[in-house]
Amino acid sequence: MNELTPPLPSTAAPNDPLTQVPLGQRLGAPTRGALPAPGALPARGALLSDSTRATDSHADGLRAAATSGARGLRRGALLGGALALLLGWPSEARAQADVNPPLPNVLFLVDTSGSMEYLSSSSSFPTCVPGNSAASEKSRWADLVEVMTGSVANYSCFAQDRSSTAFANEFNLVSGTPIYDYQYTNPYHRILSGTCTPGPNSAVLGALTSNPYSYPANWLRFHEYSNPSTTCTNFTQAQDGLLDTFRGRVRFGLMTFDTHTDPGTGLSGSSANFGTGMNGTWSYYVGSPRAGRPAGCAVDFDQEVGARNAAAPPWEGRMVGFGAPTAGAVDANTRADRIQDILLSTRPYGATPIAGILADAHAYLYLDNSNDPLDSAERFGPAHDPYVSQGCRKNVVVLLTDGEPNLDLRPFCESGGSCPYARAEDIAKQLSDAGTPVFVVGFAVNQVTYGSSATPIDCSSLNLSTPASQTICADNPGDQALQVCCTLSRIAYNGGTERAFFPTDRDQLRQSLSNILSQLVPTTSRTLPVFAGTANVRSSFAGSYRVHTSFTPKQFDLWSAVLERQRIVCEPPANPADPIEPVLQSIDANKGDDFVANVNSGVGSARQFFSVRGDVHGGTGTIQSEYSIRPRVLSDDGAGVYGGTPYNGPAGGFVSSSVPEALGISAGDCVGLSNAVQCRDRVLNWTLGLDNGTVYSRCNSGGCNLVGDIYHSTPRVVGRPSEFVRDESYDAFVIEQEARPLVLYTSTNDGFLHAFDMNVDTLTNNELWAFAPPAVLTGLKTQYPGLHKQLLDGVPVIRDVVATVSGSTFNLERTAAEAQDGLGRWRTVLVQSFGSSGTTGGYFAIDVTDPVPSTDGTKGPKFLWQLTKTSSGEPLFGPSTPTPLITTLFIGTTSPKEVAVAVLPGGTGGQRTAADCTRTISIPNTNFPQRSSVRCYTAEANAARSVTLVRLDTGEVIRSFRPSGLIPGTLTDRTTEVDIQSPITGQPVAYPGDTGTIADRIFVGDADGSLWRINTASTNPADWTMDLFWDAYPTNLGFGAAAGQPIVMPPVLSVDSIGQITVALSTGDQEVFNAGTQSNFVWSITETVAADGSLGSKANWYTRLENGERVAGPISLFNGSLFFSTFQPETSASQVCNTGNSRVWGVDYLIPKTATDPSDGGAPRIPEDPEATVPVFAQFISAATTSLIDQGATIFGVGVAQLPSCNEVDTGFADPYLGSGTHRSISNVNPGKFQLVMHTGTAGSSVGGGKTNTLSFDLPSPPAIATIDSWAALVEGL
Repeated sequence: MNELTPPLPSTAAPNDPLTQVPLGQRLGAPTRGALPAPGALPARGALLSDSTRATDSHADGLRAAATSGARGLRRGALLGGALALLLGWPSEARAQADVNPPLPNVLFLVDTSGSMEYLSSSSSFPTCVPGNSAASEKSRWADLVEVMTGSVANYSCFAQDRSSTAFANEFNLVSGTPIYDYQYTNPYHRILSGTCTPGPNSAVLGALTSNPYSYPANWLRFHEYSNPSTTCTNFTQAQDGLLDTFRGRVRFGLMTFDTHTDPGTGLSGSSANFGTGMNGTWSYYVGSPRAGRPAGCAVDFDQEVGARNAAAPPWEGRMVGFGAPTAGAVDANTRADRIQDILLSTRPYGATPIAGILADAHAYLYLDNSNDPLDSAERFGPAHDPYVSQGCRKNVVVLLTDGEPNLDLRPFCESGGSCPYARAEDIAKQLSDAGTPVFVVGFAVNQVTYGSSATPIDCSSLNLSTPASQTICADNPGDQALQVCCTLSRIAYNGGTERAFFPTDRDQLRQSLSNILSQLVPTTSRTLPVFAGTANVRSSFAGSYRVHTSFTPKQFDLWSAVLERQRIVCEPPANPADPIEPVLQSIDANKGDDFVANVNSGVGSARQFFSVRGDVHGGTGTIQSEYSIRPRVLSDDGAGVYGGTPYNGPAGGFVSSSVPEALGISAGDCVGLSNAVQCRDRVLNWTLGLDNGTVYSRCNSGGCNLVGDIYHSTPRVVGRPSEFVRDESYDAFVIEQEARPLVLYTSTNDGFLHAFDMNVDTLTNNELWAFAPPAVLTGLKTQYPGLHKQLLDGVPVIRDVVATVSGSTFNLERTAAEAQDGLGRWRTVLVQSFGSSGTTGGYFAIDVTDPVPSTDGTKGPKFLWQLTKTSSGEPLFGPSTPTPLITTLFIGTTSPKEVAVAVLPGGTGGQRTAADCTRTISIPNTNFPQRSSVRCYTAEANAARSVTLVRLDTGEVIRSFRPSGLIPGTLTDRTTEVDIQSPITGQPVAYPGDTGTIADRIFVGDADGSLWRINTASTNPADWTMDLFWDAYPTNLGFGAAAGQPIVMPPVLSVDSIGQITVALSTGDQEVFNAGTQSNFVWSITETVAADGSLGSKANWYTRLENGERVAGPISLFNGSLFFSTFQPETSASQVCNTGNSRVWGVDYLIPKTATDPSDGGAPRIPEDPEATVPVFAQFISAATTSLIDQGATIFGVGVAQLPSCNEVDTGFADPYLGSGTHRSISNVNPGKFQLVMHTGTAGSSVGGGKTNTLSFDLPSPPAIATIDSWAALVEGL
């Protein structure tokens, strides 16, 4: 049947309060062991979703702000002093505590001069052979573009003659007038992916004429290099550029060189004038253009150079500003994408006006008061940004150049003339004095000689704070090469950053820029505390555990993880009459509590690494690690057939077993090496902590740094099976896995999923293995030699699922008859997304039933599948994917079976446009009607507007829900077309959601605040439906299409007193916590059942959060109450640099505070004073109401934990009746208290000996409920 089954009244016991394992099951499910007692369902307020459970546990104000062009398939040494100065920024900046906003403003001044066409290693042009990666070299510009925007797959280049007709025609702007660089001497070395290259789309010139600031759709066009009229769709670029890595953590701006002294801006009123734009290369200035005269001239004349403005066509090096002060993550991502497209399509040309561009940077940062031409409510320059003016948002300038200034219009103006610009180093001093540090990166400028003896010097060794370096520069004014270094060093020194960076190749360039940006980002972790029990509550070492995670940014290395275990021990009291109390122990590295230190120690067993090598692809003839790899899918389901081979070994063996092609490595990826194998060894040896023959190492005299940072990946702890499943086969599984150790799983951004043995008691390696999913392999090279990347940032989801055996293969399914007879085997499977990674959007699955590797290879992690792209390279998901769901469905058109499935949301991607899109689906509630339209998204979001259900064992697609016309591959036969207008960003949950039960509903949220319900009640997947269940921004509350905020966190499911499903959900961006005008919500909703059995919905209550306040992290349900945290940015315009505050909430999951007013939120359930003997309850507590919460703390989610129930066991006594045997009694029992536990960022207090700041306080214990489970006859023999 297709109808959703209404729940029945509940008589069951509440869920276990420690592990939050639900007891309720769906009546009528064909799983014998999963059937409850008659009529039983979860207790009112019991948790039904498993998503939060602890398993075992953005010329005069020129700017554009419309949509960016599509990007094809893309996205599918002596430096310490310079960076250390950032640490000395004013205290106002440091007072940001741990809040994510305000993000710093970083203005890139990018050298687009003609010399960027040269090789990085010389003043020669690169060799270009279109379509031949091995024979093609990279120009300085190509190196810079790849470092900033991402590696180009199948890179080659085309040296286009700028005197050619094809060049003139493609870049023509004004009929009859050639483009300004026509017949320029230097060829344009176009970047190719295969034979595909980016270029302008002449079809948008009309739109740009009428609206010069806009980004018309598809302004960036990809075509065959040899024929601009032939479009191509295979330009592929990885998401490993710095603009990808730091998006959402830095607000980027861009300036490129204006090299014509003509002051033409390209504007005529509000329209474009391409003629004047070309004459002046779109000059940017505030007020009047710069003017000057050489000595001997009586009249000043225009000499306006420096930066181009924002009315330049995007492919002509358009200026990009920072955007609105309170812009969120979507806007920040949009600007990062625009800058990438601009850099990718800009042509190097002309001279190097460094003084001019520094002067223009100063004008933009401090003098530009013009309105944003596309948003009159905002200013273009940041001088009126309250975060800047009040001192808590830093402006930073990064000058990227390959040479000495040669268009500073000096020295002929210096004696008797009038110079249009001050010296570059003086402007840098002006910026620094105003609070803006100037970093200088002198690319391809390093080793020079000077003096009559040709003394060699490394430019990076120049330190102009020392007399020696000052003397070298002063005594050799005619040495041009040396003076390049001296000039750039003076700019950096006067700019307050002490020294310039002088990278000689793209690896060093990438590291230099990464080191700069790494010091600017905030450090609030996005993880939650994790809890786990041990086998012996009376153990003197640990009765239970808490796990805390965060990260430490580093300047010259990968960011490192903080992964700490806190032990809880039942300690006897000093007074024997007092109860035994559970005591939280200090974190002690010598007892193995610091898991990162354990790995870095090098003590104990060797690390073991696992991955999968893709087969040679039948279509491309190469290994495609980023494609979907599903070894057990032998018949095409529409996503293609492509397999792979697992491999593993210790570090050295893993390196030698890794194929360079699978890592996306070619000889050209490593400077100075002759073949791909050498490059593989360099990259992988460094990655795994081995000596790679260079100065770069993850292990040095200061110790090792072998575990990358943990940002979003909240760990999961899994021990021996312990789910409440009534099934003989599960009972057998429990016995079979009785010795399975307690294992912690978490992912780190250096690309590995780690498994740690929790039961370690010394400082020794307790990592069981580290797994690199195949799609991550191609990203490993991008973090060398020590660059922060987000390669693997998802949260693992782990579930026990039923299976049958066919030979040595486990099929995660069983028939109804097998279920009724309690037959089957069980497996433990992990599914994870790549998260907000720099690789690709998608998911992978591994079997972790036997987590400890064996020598014969029969145990250890077993790869199941990876789903990312079709076999033709079309993305199945958005570039960033959320946490998936594992559940069980009853499917099959003829012989239905229980089948374990993974539910995979489309994720995030694309940009919001200014347009609204009409939707045709309505929600089943007329009191809170849905919006008829929501925001539209660019084409990059197409794959993200989806939900896909796949078999858990093979990754075979069972059903996918997507909009019409947006179906990848040949998935049409397995796709249900749904009017999904927004990316599906949320974490799905199922009802019922327990181990072994059959789900018939799945709930998941989208990017515009709508909650969807998928009906999986039918055994035929073609009959499944996906409908809109709730709009969190209903029209009766005054909301329109553009009001919605994303649902990211999982909804929480339970039931009410008559068995109806209740849903609690929250909205709000979880990355950029800005103040603003947006509203966010917490809703409590009940799915109602009408007399005819039809399902509706009603609002129980809602809490409206204004001015950017939003729920931070997931909601926890405990004892009928919802616990969550919110963060409120400072709203006073005069006090925006106050950090804002968190509130911790506790409200009834169902009952409103005011019966007649649902807008008043839920009934109070959190103790106003947690330390009071008789608690008084409130809806929330904060720093204003309790000293427990520190001012400025960012609390990202809360968790409920129970301390161990401590007791004593006597030594035993003889049986007084039969006289044989001994008995033991338990006494002095102290039931474990329940606590609300949370991470607090840099505000708050750390656990003793630890690095992660936490807060915890007691909650009232729930009432004990006795429940009749079953009756049994007892016959005693006499």
